[in-house]
Amino acid sequence: MTKVIRKIRDLSTLTKIEIVVALILTIVMCAAIPVYAWFTNQKKIAELAKIKAPDELYINAAHKEDIINLDMTSVDVTKKYTTTDNGVLTEHDITSQSFVFSVSGEWVNSYTLQIEHTTNNPFKYTICEGEIYKSIAEMKVKHSDCEDRNDDGSLKYIEYRATNVYDTAEMQKITNWGDDGLTIETGQLYYVWIGDEVKNKNNQTGRYLNQTGSGTDKRYANDTYLDKSYESGTKYQKYAKPLFWQLKNIKASDTKAPFYNTYVIKIEWTGVDNITDYKKETDIFYISAFVE
Repeated sequence: MTKVIRKIRDLSTLTKIEIVVALILTIVMCAAIPVYAWFTNQKKIAELAKIKAPDELYINAAHKEDIINLDMTSVDVTKKYTTTDNGVLTEHDITSQSFVFSVSGEWVNSYTLQIEHTTNNPFKYTICEGEIYKSIAEMKVKHSDCEDRNDDGSLKYIEYRATNVYDTAEMQKITNWGDDGLTIETGQLYYVWIGDEVKNKNNQTGRYLNQTGSGTDKRYANDTYLDKSYESGTKYQKYAKPLFWQLKNIKASDTKAPFYNTYVIKIEWTGVDNITDYKKETDIFYISAFVE
């Protein structure tokens, strides 16, 4: 050690400066390499997170409205409509009622729609395509028979008064979906055409995953998905076992851009005897949309 110190003392001033500078640069490099590696790693993690971020889909009520406005408690099985023939008024039953909802979000290749419901009421549920119009005249251009009634007495469209519309900027914050060129203000009355049953890319309609048997028994659920609805138990009332309906591989949009699709839930009780006996019955009904 003494010899090393003596040798350092014998060095010229210039040589000593060069050694000190070299030592400082070595220390800086040792510190800089791990820091650079850490920043590089963070960048890769950020890029990975962006690629792997979950697809976000949103279920809203009608056009640009909060889901809280999807109110299905107003199903009325006693509704009727009247016709006049040679001055004689005739009452007819209406055996269906429809409600509007929508699915929106970032573009995805396809998504799945699912409904889950109990079976206290003898209802048939169908998810149909929906088209929004600002007037009957506008709707009539594409659907000339829009003012006729269906065989079940219901109208071919839904009159809908906007109750809580998001403005375009707010909607973009929520769903990244922009303006579709249809401006609707809160309080405005508009019309939703009830189209055909929704189909996927393969032209298939949805199906129930856990219906029992056939005939009237087909209304009820088997035990296939009980563990999805109940944490424990072995005996359940048949009406409390929920049915699961599902349609996979639904096209989001024709372009790779944020999308917005309108749907109609059609509830039917055609051919059900003594339907008014069910006026006070209540069912639980869920809608979900997700990417698999």
